[in-house]
Amino acid sequence: MNSLHEIGWNLYRHYQVKTDPLLGDKHLIPPEVINSARLHPQPGEYVLLKSFIESLDEIENYEHNIVYKEKIRLVKYIYLDSNKQRAAFQKVISEIDEEVTLIYRLRNLIVHNAKMNNPTLNYFSWKAKNFAGILLRSLVRDTLEGVDTKVSLLNYTILKDRYIKNLENGIIQIF
Repeated sequence: MNSLHEIGWNLYRHYQVKTDPLLGDKHLIPPEVINSARLHPQPGEYVLLKSFIESLDEIENYEHNIVYKEKIRLVKYIYLDSNKQRAAFQKVISEIDEEVTLIYRLRNLIVHNAKMNNPTLNYFSWKAKNFAGILLRSLVRDTLEGVDTKVSLLNYTILKDRYIKNLENGIIQIF
């Protein structure tokens, strides 16, 4: 699953291309909606995803593709309610936890059986590589900044817990 942040930006980029005068259908969405959603910002202009999310109701009225209508509903569902954001964030954490557990079980099968012909091995090897890469890059960055590895891991746990608590209290939005 994409990170929660990427879901909104991917939809934003889709409509940015789809409404581009050179690449897409410039008549799909009226110019005033394009402007309010900040789909075509001026060079150097800072774009906030919030303006796009707030324009999704209007964009949905002009969308005829049922798949993209559903994507719009999903993005609104996730981004506009902190309880739903928390639930989506917890789901991502749960999925990652399940994948790491499965990777560990596959590793045990390989070690104890001395060979493995599981068709999912390539996929989970790729997943393990990605998880390890994210963790190692974070730890290397922190180490270069002089932070101890144990402290760094503890900080990431505290940040995750604080993020969930802030979502519960409605203090932050994910965009």
